[in-house]
Amino acid sequence: MVQRARLTPPLLYAALFLGVLLLSGVGGYVYSHEPQRDTLLLQIERTPEPAPDAISGSVVAIDGGSLTLAQADGSTVMLALSADVPVEDLARLEAAIPDGSPVNVGVDNTQFGQVLTGVVWVGSQ
Repeated sequence: MVQRARLTPPLLYAALFLGVLLLSGVGGYVYSHEPQRDTLLLQIERTPEPAPDAISGSVVAIDGGSLTLAQADGSTVMLALSADVPVEDLARLEAAIPDGSPVNVGVDNTQFGQVLTGVVWVGSQ
């Protein structure tokens, strides 16, 4: 005996389609109304770090125990030098500075970029 395939009635297909459509609508509604996630706000309060104890500027004059600097804003600052501070005139080097020597480099910002204004090397010749 040969069995025939049973045809599913169109009403069953329509019910399945409507069920999938209803579940999609409910899932979309729930997903679109998801509560907002908690946000953690972290606020750190601390005292500011002290300003560095440094002054910069161009040397205007060295008179005995005082040093006068001209700062970038046009003001001058006079500093007292203790007696044990060595003061020497800067001189041009005849030979190159040895590799690995610590130096202080002076740089100035101009409209064309940064310009090297000087290199100070403390060493022996």
